[in-house]
Amino acid sequence: MKHLLSLFLFSLLALQIVAQPASAQISWQPTVITIPSVSASASDGTLYYTNGFSIFRSSNNGASWDSLATMPSGVSAISTKGTATVFVCTNSSGVIRSTNRGATWAPANSGLTTNSARFGVVSPWGDIFIGSESAGVFRSTNNGDLWTSASSGLTEFNTGALTASPTGTLLVGVKGTNGIFRSTNNGASWSLTAMPRNVRVYCLAVNPANNHVYAGTKYDVNAPFPNGVYRSTDDGLNWTQVGLAGKSISTALPTFTSSGIFIGTDTIGVFRSTNNGATWDSVNTGLTDRRTVVSLAIANGYLFASTFGGIFRSIQTVTSVVEHAGNAAPKQFALSQNYPNPFNPTTEIRFQISEVGHVTLKVYDVLGREIATLVNEELKARSYQTTFKAQGLASGMYFYRLQTA
Repeated sequence: MKHLLSLFLFSLLALQIVAQPASAQISWQPTVITIPSVSASASDGTLYYTNGFSIFRSSNNGASWDSLATMPSGVSAISTKGTATVFVCTNSSGVIRSTNRGATWAPANSGLTTNSARFGVVSPWGDIFIGSESAGVFRSTNNGDLWTSASSGLTEFNTGALTASPTGTLLVGVKGTNGIFRSTNNGASWSLTAMPRNVRVYCLAVNPANNHVYAGTKYDVNAPFPNGVYRSTDDGLNWTQVGLAGKSISTALPTFTSSGIFIGTDTIGVFRSTNNGATWDSVNTGLTDRRTVVSLAIANGYLFASTFGGIFRSIQTVTSVVEHAGNAAPKQFALSQNYPNPFNPTTEIRFQISEVGHVTLKVYDVLGREIATLVNEELKARSYQTTFKAQGLASGMYFYRLQTA
């Protein structure tokens, strides 16, 4: 069913635009980090980065970095939980943890039966899962104080990717004979999904707006199946190839914003899809080093790409739609008045969707000219909130329109 609602908002001395039209070009600029990056992660606007040995932190969108620590062995990944806890997975020293935003660090290996840790992820209920090179998956229910094996049902123990969906489903990509395993009971047991076994899965991520799962795969000339990007619309059970066939997708997790889905590749930079993976466009203007985009992260509305040539930041900002948790789907389609109103420079817009469908939320001036597209994607029946900030807009009256199809 098609719905259409419009409301007015007032802008006073608007200073910044966060939302960009989904079709707008994304361009890049280098940060002061010009040495190879291995991993980056963001939490509450703070960006953490590693060159494989040292950990750095930026709280000003990459303009400057604080050196936090040098790890005892090579770092494979950084993961964050909440605003203060940072987990560093290492190649031969297990897990090293900070509970104070990187001020101090200590090993967190109790219960681990391996020294090689990789790909940490936090489940919706706060449990932490990590993969390993030879011992499968481990789970901690107490912020990393103690780990227990969570590998029952896995037939391969060299993990290549790990993710958790908002529904609680866990997915792990394995190396060796490859494939993706799935758990719906908090890692107590795993079963093989329909992902082709010889597709080399290098990254996994779930779009929280609709629970679609995206897998990035490594190019293999000998594989009978196309590589590129795969998508599952049934919580990871079945998979369909949805683009970039013949391309090597890197370890950079698919990143979901209202400006589209972003994914990194091994040699040709960053790609974006604005239609749930049906088509992909190169977004590499200013990305002077495209050898390998090893990670993508969002901090304060900016998209960061970690590459072998350093870290790049998007010149434009992107926005994420925030889904509000609830047990029941809304019974009606609704658009709330923005708050604050008038605003200077930021305002929040809330809306709810009573049935799954493609949703657009756009801002217009009084002459009907489109100012920004805040949302342009398929959403499930939930309540949502997104942010609008306006740079260069004159003080005055604007209106925003929510439409579903």
